Amino acid sequence: MRGCAWEEPGIVARGLFATGPAAPPAWAGFAPPGVRAGPFDGLWLMRSLCESVEIRTVDTGLRLRLRYSGKKNAERI
Repeated sequence: MRGCAWEEPGIVARGLFATGPAAPPAWAGFAPPGVRAGPFDGLWLMRSLCESVEIRTVDTGLRLRLRYSGKKNAERI
């Protein structure tokens, strides 16, 4: 997995790119992980901590874009 980070007004953004054949189902990350570990369990944590999570399937894997604000910047979003 590789990625980059940048700042936008009031938030920090992080882009991640993961290679692999599987794409998460549309509902992935909206409920806590179950008893058995699953390949997309980390999405729940990302959705819990971030202001927004975008997931896009591309030819060679997944592209994720996470945005989160700091304590003092939350009211600007």
